[in-house]
Amino acid sequence: MGCHKSDDTLRHSHPLFTGPGNWRWVQENWFFLQNGGVITPDPDSLTILKLNPDLTYSVGGSQPAPSGYYKSDTTNEGNPGIPVIDSFYTFDRTITLGAGAALPLQRLRHWISGDTLYLQTMITPAGGSTYIFARYN
Repeated sequence: MGCHKSDDTLRHSHPLFTGPGNWRWVQENWFFLQNGGVITPDPDSLTILKLNPDLTYSVGGSQPAPSGYYKSDTTNEGNPGIPVIDSFYTFDRTITLGAGAALPLQRLRHWISGDTLYLQTMITPAGGSTYIFARYN
Protein backbone atom coordinates (compact mmCIF):
# COMPACT_ATOMS: atom_id res chain seq x y z
CA MET A 1 0.00 0.00 0.00
CA GLY A 2 1.26 3.44 -0.84
CA CYS A 3 0.86 6.75 0.87
CA HIS A 4 -1.10 9.29 -1.13
CA LYS A 5 -1.73 12.96 -0.51
CA SER A 6 -4.76 14.30 -2.31
CA ASP A 7 -4.57 17.17 -4.74
CA ASP A 8 -6.52 19.17 -2.14
CA THR A 9 -3.63 18.85 0.32
CA LEU A 10 -0.99 19.63 -2.28
CA ARG A 11 -2.96 22.68 -3.38
CA HIS A 12 -2.39 24.18 0.08
CA SER A 13 1.37 23.74 0.01
CA HIS A 14 1.94 27.11 -1.64
CA PRO A 15 1.13 30.35 0.20
CA LEU A 16 -0.75 31.84 -2.73
CA PHE A 17 -3.56 29.33 -2.45
CA THR A 18 -5.74 28.97 0.66
CA GLY A 19 -3.09 29.20 3.40
CA PRO A 20 -3.51 33.00 3.51
CA GLY A 21 -6.54 34.26 5.35
CA ASN A 22 -7.74 34.75 8.90
CA TRP A 23 -7.26 31.85 11.30
CA ARG A 24 -8.53 31.70 14.89
CA TRP A 25 -6.30 29.79 17.31
CA VAL A 26 -8.36 27.07 19.01
CA GLN A 27 -5.94 24.53 20.48
CA GLU A 28 -2.40 23.29 21.03
CA ASN A 29 -1.75 19.57 21.47
CA TRP A 30 1.65 18.90 23.00
CA PHE A 31 3.74 16.09 24.40
CA PHE A 32 7.10 16.02 26.15
CA LEU A 33 8.61 12.68 27.04
CA GLN A 34 5.79 10.77 28.75
CA ASN A 35 3.64 13.82 29.46
CA GLY A 36 1.16 15.49 27.16
CA GLY A 37 -1.75 17.82 27.16
CA VAL A 38 -4.01 20.27 25.42
CA ILE A 39 -3.90 24.06 25.74
CA THR A 40 -6.94 26.04 24.67
CA PRO A 41 -7.55 29.79 24.73
CA ASP A 42 -9.50 31.37 27.55
CA PRO A 43 -13.22 31.39 26.67
CA ASP A 44 -13.30 35.20 26.42
CA SER A 45 -10.10 35.55 24.37
CA LEU A 46 -9.75 35.71 20.63
CA THR A 47 -6.44 35.26 18.84
CA ILE A 48 -6.51 35.71 15.07
CA LEU A 49 -3.52 34.88 12.90
CA LYS A 50 -3.82 36.72 9.59
CA LEU A 51 -1.62 35.24 6.85
CA ASN A 52 -1.27 37.43 3.77
CA PRO A 53 -0.35 36.29 0.24
CA ASP A 54 2.68 38.64 0.28
CA LEU A 55 4.16 36.51 3.13
CA THR A 56 3.37 39.04 5.87
CA TYR A 57 1.29 38.18 8.91
CA SER A 58 -0.33 39.88 11.86
CA VAL A 59 -1.85 38.65 15.09
CA GLY A 60 -4.89 40.35 16.51
CA GLY A 61 -7.74 39.79 18.88
CA SER A 62 -7.66 40.11 22.61
CA GLN A 63 -3.84 40.08 22.75
CA PRO A 64 -2.46 41.99 19.77
CA ALA A 65 1.12 41.23 18.76
CA PRO A 66 3.43 42.81 16.25
CA SER A 67 3.16 41.92 12.61
CA GLY A 68 6.01 40.48 10.61
CA TYR A 69 7.07 38.18 7.82
CA TYR A 70 6.91 34.45 7.31
CA LYS A 71 8.67 32.14 4.92
CA SER A 72 6.95 29.30 3.09
CA ASP A 73 8.92 26.40 1.70
CA THR A 74 8.34 22.85 0.61
CA THR A 75 10.50 19.76 0.83
CA ASN A 76 10.45 16.31 -0.64
CA GLU A 77 11.63 13.93 2.08
CA GLY A 78 10.09 10.71 0.79
CA ASN A 79 11.74 7.41 0.03
CA PRO A 80 13.57 7.30 -3.29
CA GLY A 81 11.01 7.16 -6.08
CA ILE A 82 8.08 7.98 -3.76
CA PRO A 83 7.64 11.74 -3.57
CA VAL A 84 6.18 13.15 -0.38
CA ILE A 85 5.74 16.90 -0.38
CA ASP A 86 5.55 18.73 2.92
CA SER A 87 5.07 22.45 3.30
CA PHE A 88 6.54 24.56 6.09
CA TYR A 89 6.08 28.05 7.49
CA THR A 90 8.81 29.84 9.43
CA PHE A 91 7.84 33.05 11.24
CA ASP A 92 10.32 35.84 11.97
CA ARG A 93 9.63 35.78 15.72
CA THR A 94 7.90 33.79 18.43
CA ILE A 95 4.16 34.49 18.29
CA THR A 96 2.27 34.59 21.58
CA LEU A 97 -1.15 32.99 21.25
CA GLY A 98 -2.33 33.26 24.86
CA ALA A 99 -3.00 30.78 27.71
CA GLY A 100 0.75 30.07 27.85
CA ALA A 101 0.94 28.94 24.20
CA ALA A 102 3.22 30.42 21.57
CA LEU A 103 4.23 29.51 18.04
CA PRO A 104 7.97 28.90 18.33
CA LEU A 105 10.67 30.45 16.19
CA GLN A 106 11.27 27.32 14.10
CA ARG A 107 10.12 25.62 10.94
CA LEU A 108 6.49 24.51 11.33
CA ARG A 109 4.96 21.89 9.04
CA HIS A 110 1.60 23.19 7.82
CA TRP A 111 -1.43 21.65 6.21
CA ILE A 112 -5.10 22.49 5.81
CA SER A 113 -8.00 20.09 6.14
CA GLY A 114 -11.41 21.59 5.44
CA ASP A 115 -11.58 24.83 7.40
CA THR A 116 -8.76 23.92 9.78
CA LEU A 117 -5.10 24.97 9.61
CA TYR A 118 -2.52 22.84 11.41
CA LEU A 119 0.99 24.03 12.28
CA GLN A 120 3.27 21.34 13.73
CA THR A 121 6.74 21.49 15.24
CA MET A 122 9.24 18.81 14.38
CA ILE A 123 8.08 15.68 16.16
CA THR A 124 10.91 13.91 17.99
CA PRO A 125 10.91 11.07 20.52
CA ALA A 126 11.27 13.78 23.20
CA GLY A 127 8.23 15.80 22.16
CA GLY A 128 6.41 18.13 19.84
CA SER A 129 3.37 20.34 19.42
CA THR A 130 0.53 20.78 16.95
CA TYR A 131 -1.27 24.13 16.83
CA ILE A 132 -4.82 24.13 15.46
CA PHE A 133 -6.56 27.12 13.89
CA ALA A 134 -10.11 27.43 12.51
CA ARG A 135 -10.90 29.62 9.51
CA TYR A 136 -12.22 32.97 10.73
CA ASN A 137 -14.13 35.44 8.55
